[in-house]
Amino acid sequence: MLTGQNGYLYGRGTTDDKGPIVATLFAIRELLARQRSAENNAEAAGVDMPNFVFLYQGEGENQSQGIRETVEDNIGFFGPIDLIFISNNYWLGDTTPCLTYGMRGCLEIQIKVEGPGVDLHAGVDGGAIREPILDVVALVNRIVDPATGKYTEPAFYDDVRPVAAEEIALFESLEFDVEAYKATLGVSTLLPAFGGDKAAATSVVDVLMNRWRFPAVSVTSIKGSIANSSIIAKAAQTELTLRTVPDQSPAEIERLVLAHIRREFDALQTTNRLSIVVKSNVPWWLGDIHSRYFQAAEQALEKHWKKRPMLVREGGMSQITTFLKTTLKAPCMHFPMGQASDRAHLQNERIRLRNLRTGKDVLVDFFAAIAQDTPTEKPRSD
Repeated sequence: MLTGQNGYLYGRGTTDDKGPIVATLFAIRELLARQRSAENNAEAAGVDMPNFVFLYQGEGENQSQGIRETVEDNIGFFGPIDLIFISNNYWLGDTTPCLTYGMRGCLEIQIKVEGPGVDLHAGVDGGAIREPILDVVALVNRIVDPATGKYTEPAFYDDVRPVAAEEIALFESLEFDVEAYKATLGVSTLLPAFGGDKAAATSVVDVLMNRWRFPAVSVTSIKGSIANSSIIAKAAQTELTLRTVPDQSPAEIERLVLAHIRREFDALQTTNRLSIVVKSNVPWWLGDIHSRYFQAAEQALEKHWKKRPMLVREGGMSQITTFLKTTLKAPCMHFPMGQASDRAHLQNERIRLRNLRTGKDVLVDFFAAIAQDTPTEKPRSD
């Protein structure tokens, strides 16, 4: 149920993604109204109006199942596409608008170790067999360094694109409070900077590059085939997510990681059996901040919010971005509309009315600008 309080709308999907969808529709509605008004008034200035194709899906949390087939089966419906516009992420903070120009990819792997044919009582058979869950724990310790969060196979990092001076400057310009971030997480220290010593990362650049710019590996679960404190599980499994970045090849990383896991499992010299399932392998995405689309969006945001937007990346991945970019042969851009505190996907999800209204005004100017044959481009002057 949608409710309003203190300038915010509360309800599931308000910030991700119903609110931005509605704001986009109202922006187009305003452009159409201006166009009709100009047509009826010979003295009024003409209104540039792009053509829009809307693509909605409800499977974003389920690996976007079905949308690929739908797009491929109806490719003729779309026609030539100049830009893929997506608005389903959020600002870095609560006060400064953002434009997202990159997302990490994600390789999701399920590792399973099977042992005895049945679950066993620890008081009866404990000490007699090699237990699958212990093999899983030992394997995880061989492939992930808990002190650094690094994947232990050095070749995993071979193709990571070197950091350019322009990137460092962009990260240095970001408004981000490291201490507040740690307080929000409920931790006292963070992992070391990528490529540094074992000292905890403390600078804005190091912390955000760890979150967005460099690869990461996370162990998201370890569990047995049965949850009972007195039972030895006949099988155990763990799930890994490996976040990939430019210029890592998704296919090559998958091949390398699977081979590495098998080697490390063999080194355990266990009689238990290993199986690996690749659940998904989503490529990374990196936009062009110098394109006319990003520059037009920056100008519109600065006009209506009275401050220069921050150019940000995200550590999460978008199942559909690279697919649409490749299939429709057009660049993508992500346009965050909600604030960092909107609690997307959680209880009391919300979006500020001001963000919706101003977001609509920004999009009116942005869509009109990119519809022009010769868009104005203003160099970034950070």
